[in-house]
Order: sequence, then C-alpha cells, then structure tokens
Amino acid sequence: MTWPTRKAAATSWRASCSICAGTAPCSEVKLRRAVGLARYHAVAPRDGGARRRFMSISADSVLSLEAYSDYRRAHHEDILEHRQRRSVLLGEHMRLQFESEQTLRYQLQEVLLAERLVDPEDVERERVLYAALAPRGSDWRATLMIEFADARQREQELPQLAGVEQRFFVEIQGLGRVYAVANEDMPPEPKAGSPDGAAPAAPSAVSSIHFLRFDFSPEQRDALRTGASVTVGCEHPAYPVDVEIPAATLSSLLGDFSN
Repeated sequence: MTWPTRKAAATSWRASCSICAGTAPCSEVKLRRAVGLARYHAVAPRDGGARRRFMSISADSVLSLEAYSDYRRAHHEDILEHRQRRSVLLGEHMRLQFESEQTLRYQLQEVLLAERLVDPEDVERERVLYAALAPRGSDWRATLMIEFADARQREQELPQLAGVEQRFFVEIQGLGRVYAVANEDMPPEPKAGSPDGAAPAAPSAVSSIHFLRFDFSPEQRDALRTGASVTVGCEHPAYPVDVEIPAATLSSLLGDFSN
C-alpha cells in the first residue's frame, strides 16, 4: 500500500473504526490510548529527545483528517488483513497483537479522526506516543489483550491473572526462551504509605492490556530467518498456554528485523 501525500487538515467526517470495524473510537483503541498516555507522560520528560531518534512515524507523514478519511475508505480491507496477520490467539481469553509501523500508524490516525485532533501540539503528542511503540530492528513488540466477553467472568477471573504480563515468552528451537519485557515505560504502582498517599492497586484493578517487548540476539534472529520452529506462550500458573506462530504471521514478523 502507498501512503498518500498530506493534505490540509479539517473535516467533520464521522465513520466507523477501520481497525475493528466498530464505531469510532472503538473500545480497544480508547483503552490502548489511555494506557499509552500514561506511558507518554512518564517517558517524555526523561528521554523524549533520545526516543525521537528511533521513531519511524515522522511528523510530515501524519495525514490530515480529510486525507485519512479518504484513505481508510479505500484501504479498509488491507488494514484489517495486515492487522489479523499479526495477531495470535493464546487460548480463549488472550490475544497478542504484534505491532508494526502500519498497525501503530492506523491507531494514531484513528485517534486523531475520532477526537478531531488538528492542533499541531495535540497531533505531535499522539504521534510521539504511538511511534515510541514501534519495533527497533532487533525486537518484536506486542500488545497483550486479555478478553472476557462476560463482565461477571472478567471480574472473577482477571484478578487471578495478576503478574501474567511477566510470564510471556517466545521459544526458538534449539535456543530456548526469550522472555518479554513488560510495560517497561509505565510508572510503578505507588506503595502504601508512600508520599503519593496511595494504597496498592486492588486485585480487581489488574489491567487487561499490556505492552510487551521481545529482544533477540543476532544468533536468535538468524535462527528465525533460517526456519527454526518458534512458539509463543505464557507460563503463568493460572493460564499456561503455548502456540506455534503461524507461518504467515512469522513471515510478517521477520520483516521487523533490520539486520
């Protein structure tokens, strides 16, 4: 797909979400953005300049609302196909969405469109947020989504999954497991009696969305390129699961490596 040139901003066009085909903004985009904004405010003051060197979504490539409205109508099926190819189901209640420049660009543009953001400072804030999540050439980055359709079941079972984000791995034939780094830029939970005056999060507050990074050595990347079998899984005692990464998904993920 060719990303169109930028046009002047401004439109009042209302449409459904091109990521999930629901009403914009879809709950997933809103939830990712809510978590992402916490990441942005936690990270930007410390190393905003350093992070900008790695961003693959440049400021001049962000489309105006009008241009993106036209683009999403023409490329809806392409967007869904790319997203689905990079999605891996882990049992009944978990899904890993492996991010790419394309998936993050779509999420960025959806937020701008849904919230009618045209002010340059607002657009730049969102761009920095999403661009910071893109793969760096030696890793895979994924959003973990824990999904329970029934609210009562979610309330009962989600607390049992506390810490699950720390137990994800990619296993490469002959080279063992690569464990995920989870939520690395999120501010830590305040401790009871701390100056923040906040108590630890209640079990029911376990998050249903997490950001994972899998870092690979040159040897591991070479093995993946040359056909080593690879699985992704979780070893949390309440949710043990592992699945082979489908060939089409793996082919797309190999494109995240720069060397």
